[in-house]
Amino acid sequence: MFPTNSTPTGIPSFTGLTSTPASKVSKEDHDKEKARWLGKLDEIEVRLVESETLNNEMVLLKAELNKKIVEMESRQKPLIDHNRKLTERNRTLQTEMRKMEQKYSHSQDDFLTLRDAHERILKENTQLKEKRTSPEKLEELDRYRSQVLEYSKCITALRGSGLEKDRRYEALVQKFKQLKKMVKGEDDKQSVVGSDCSGESSISFDTINEDFEESLNKDIEVINQALYKENAELQKALNDLKSSGLPSESESLLRDQLNYAQSTIAQQQILIETNQEMISQTAQLKATVASQQTKIKQLEQTIEDLQATISSQREKSELLEFQVLESEARRKSEERERPSDEKYDENAPPVEVVKKELNLDEIISLKSELRSLRNAPNLKLLPRQIIGRTEGYIANLEEKFTETTQADEIMKVLKDKLNNVEKNATELEKKSQKSEKQLKELQGKITEKDKQLEDIQKIKKESEERLIEMEKKDKESTEKLNTMEKKLGEIDKVKKQLKEKNDELEKASKQFEAKVAEYENKMKEQQSQLSEPTPNPETEKALQQEVEALKNKVSELVAAKEKVRFFLIKKNLIYANFKLDEEMRVISKEMSKLKYNLQNKESELERETKNAEQLNAKLQEIVHSNQEESIKKEQKMSKLKKDSESIKKKLADFETKNKSMQAEYDNLKAEYERFKEDQRPSIRTELERRYEETRYRLMCALEKIDRYEKLFEAARKTEGGGNFSQILEQEVVELKEFNAHLERQFQTQSEIIDALKMKIINQKKFNDLVFKLCNLENSSEVEEILSDYAKNRDNEGAKLADCIVFLMKIVRKNHSELMSPLEISTNAHKIRPYNSIDSSNEWMSNSSEGMQSPDEHDGRWEGKAAINNNHQYARGAAS
Repeated sequence: MFPTNSTPTGIPSFTGLTSTPASKVSKEDHDKEKARWLGKLDEIEVRLVESETLNNEMVLLKAELNKKIVEMESRQKPLIDHNRKLTERNRTLQTEMRKMEQKYSHSQDDFLTLRDAHERILKENTQLKEKRTSPEKLEELDRYRSQVLEYSKCITALRGSGLEKDRRYEALVQKFKQLKKMVKGEDDKQSVVGSDCSGESSISFDTINEDFEESLNKDIEVINQALYKENAELQKALNDLKSSGLPSESESLLRDQLNYAQSTIAQQQILIETNQEMISQTAQLKATVASQQTKIKQLEQTIEDLQATISSQREKSELLEFQVLESEARRKSEERERPSDEKYDENAPPVEVVKKELNLDEIISLKSELRSLRNAPNLKLLPRQIIGRTEGYIANLEEKFTETTQADEIMKVLKDKLNNVEKNATELEKKSQKSEKQLKELQGKITEKDKQLEDIQKIKKESEERLIEMEKKDKESTEKLNTMEKKLGEIDKVKKQLKEKNDELEKASKQFEAKVAEYENKMKEQQSQLSEPTPNPETEKALQQEVEALKNKVSELVAAKEKVRFFLIKKNLIYANFKLDEEMRVISKEMSKLKYNLQNKESELERETKNAEQLNAKLQEIVHSNQEESIKKEQKMSKLKKDSESIKKKLADFETKNKSMQAEYDNLKAEYERFKEDQRPSIRTELERRYEETRYRLMCALEKIDRYEKLFEAARKTEGGGNFSQILEQEVVELKEFNAHLERQFQTQSEIIDALKMKIINQKKFNDLVFKLCNLENSSEVEEILSDYAKNRDNEGAKLADCIVFLMKIVRKNHSELMSPLEISTNAHKIRPYNSIDSSNEWMSNSSEGMQSPDEHDGRWEGKAAINNNHQYARGAAS
């Protein structure tokens, strides 16, 4: 009854739009493209976040490196200042050492002069003692000495002869015994051998025995006679001595003089021995001081090395802390960047961190478990890298711990050594003033090093404060990241809301479609009702008319709806296409930028990976080298322990020796002070040395004169007059003349010294004037100053000034004479060019086009002439 296509042409039906496959394909493609672009945008956002984190890390690294550079420079400044101060101190110490060496050489010279003077005084004393005795007594003494020597020689000769005779006698007795034994053996043989020659054999043996006894008796008689004669001669000599003996007074005088001479000789020998011991002890003290100084220097070097190692370890610890912070930041960023699809066990209990000390076996098992975890196939790259970093961090911590323990042990050993050195230094301070000064300087250095350690501790505190500030900054950065995450969550919420709105719109469209379907169903039911037979035709016509009116209305509504829907779809598609085009443009621009940034980042990442690989290789090399060094250090530590034990034993022995040496040193010091009081003052130059020697001789001579005058007065009182007093008077007169001669010599030497001083002063003034004149350029001013100097003074400097002025005048004359002929020769050899006019009214020269005449360059020719003049003048001056 109803037409199939009641809708107007040009407007598609609602059912056709919903059921056609073309409209379905376009919507799915649009959704797919939208999802694809959204995925790409998410990937790009992830890469942007990664690149931003990398940029932030690089900026932080750069800032920290700049800070470290500034800190290193600030640390190096005090070290440079300290080095400069140490060099200055070394210079001052070297100058002091030179001064002390000069003083030591002067003291040696003084000691040698004193020893020579002492020997000379001893000789003079012996001569005076000999002169004091009369010449007759001296002759008698010489005679008695010669007799005593002869008698002693005779006694020694007799003793030797007696010993030889005893030896001969013993040898003869032994021979006799041997012969007796031989005779007894031959008697036995005679009894066996019978009748032929028994008588002859017995006679021969008897004669041998008798001859031997006779020879022995003769020798003994001769020896006894010689001994009797020698004894008689000795008795005669003794009687002669007793008969011609000196009186008791002269003998007592001679004995007293001999005893006095022997006592003086013994005293002088004791003094010489004490001086030699003093010299040897001073040399030993110097050697000990030098050894202690070398030990102190070695200890200072070890302390500096330890400080350097401590600073390097601190830097390493700072780097490790920075690496730990980096690893934590990366871990956090990786946890943030993980996709939300991964399922986490929210109900899983948290892992507890237990702090406890581990044994070696537990540590080894832990390391093996970490290695097995790292090599597990289920793990991804990030956890493997984290495990590798933790292993490296643990190894580094172990190395740090071993190094710190070694450093602590070395510091303890060094402290013990320093304590021992300080003890030795205190003992040496008592021995000499030089060692006291050096030890004070060392204490100052130690205090400075303590200050440096305090500064280092302050720097450490500052670094810790900086680390705290860095942690605060990290917290702030984490807060910023959290805010960014919150913003991203809000954006996600907005996206979800938009999705919900889209879903609601889709639901509304579905509801509208359902209502339309219900309306169509009602229409079908009405048609079915109309199709049934009805008794009234009028009602059927009315119903048909109503149905047709309703159909028309429905068709009109559907057409209007389709038009509206088509218009809305078209509008939405146009708007979506416009938006997509704009988004595509923006995304293409951002993609190009991101591609460029990603290329740069990839290149930077490649560089960083290469640098990281190089650093890892270097770290492995450093680890191997550190392990080798640790083994070597352990060996050295064992050696050092052995050496320390031996040093302790030596120090104990050294302390005992030092105590004994200190007692000896105190005694020697007292004797040296006494000896110093008798000494003359320190000597400086050779002239002053001579002056002091003459002065010393004068003092000695005056003392001798006083003694001789006292003796002279005593002799006058004892003896009314005699040869002895006259001799003493003559000696006193000679001594007075000698003293007068010495005084004259002393005056002349003092005058010579004054004259030499004046000459040195004048020479210095003249040298200063010459140095000042060297700065002047005008020779006339130099001549005027020198002539004024020569006029005002009458000495050798004035003569030298006159000679210099005269030489300058001669040089000037020679210079003028040398210059004039050269100018003539150069002018004579100048070439005048011949110029002619060509047919083209152009000037042509007789030379080539490029040549230039010497007239055009007079300056050059004159310069060359001046150079030649200077060369000739230099040759003339040299000749």
